[in-house]
Amino acid sequence: MSGAVISLDVGGTLVRTSGPSLAALLLAASPLQAPAARSVIRRELYTRPRITDEVIAAVCTGLQIPRSAFPRQHAPVEVSLQSTTPTVLRQLSRSAKLVTLSNVTCLDDDPVLHDLLAPWISRHFPSSRLGYAKPDPAAFHAVAAACGVPTTTLVHVGDDWECDIVGAARAGAVAVWLAEGRPIPDVDLLADGNVLITHDLPTAARRVGHYLKTRRQRSRR
Repeated sequence: MSGAVISLDVGGTLVRTSGPSLAALLLAASPLQAPAARSVIRRELYTRPRITDEVIAAVCTGLQIPRSAFPRQHAPVEVSLQSTTPTVLRQLSRSAKLVTLSNVTCLDDDPVLHDLLAPWISRHFPSSRLGYAKPDPAAFHAVAAACGVPTTTLVHVGDDWECDIVGAARAGAVAVWLAEGRPIPDVDLLADGNVLITHDLPTAARRVGHYLKTRRQRSRR
């Protein structure tokens, strides 16, 4: 295996979820527009290793909701692998080290997920343990540093344009977007060649495999 590292988003990319996450419940309770509410959750909730009274206060203030609206009892969402995930991860793991990079609360970071991905994924970097949430470039820099590679050689795959693609591109990593038929939000981001557009996860695996092979060949010249 080469020294290549691929980081993968989790929800919507590798797994399906059943039931609302803590973040989804808070988004529904907030009167803010969704982009503003998501920004608060990324900043005040996703990056916290524990849910303390101080965290609850900061989240509720930012979302403009009463503290009583914060779900005190919350079970992790149920997850299951996308049908194509095992085949894709098996294929990618032959040529690169695979890790996850996800935005998730400490309550929804379920060890069951890690068990499901254990044969192929070597390390997990949930935002609640990393201390940074996508699209913060620091999240991608931290993963690259932990894996011992320059951020510019990290390949990140995800389905969220802002968090996965804009975040990775700003960090200098290679970003691979699972478009699934959606229009490209910002074509100008494609100019430097470090953003690849694919339809779905299997297509992304083939594209990334070709990209890594080409990169290895160029490095030998």
